[in-house]
Amino acid sequence: MVTVTYSLHAPAATPRDIVSKLSDAAVKAVRAPDTRQRILDLGAEPVGYTPAESDKWLLEEVAMWAAVVKAAGATVD
Repeated sequence: MVTVTYSLHAPAATPRDIVSKLSDAAVKAVRAPDTRQRILDLGAEPVGYTPAESDKWLLEEVAMWAAVVKAAGATVD
């Protein structure tokens, strides 16, 4: 199964307080009952990760797919 993920990203030098404000607003929106229901109605799972949770998830995904690419012997042409 392939999962599609949408997330917000900011430049690495973005001040932590700005990242927190953006994250808080996004999580609040995703967890709002009406928004959550709309996302569920589309067949998706609303999550609303914190920046730390998002970083952890992304690193795990990169490691997993790197292993798949290596095992498959895929190369760039």
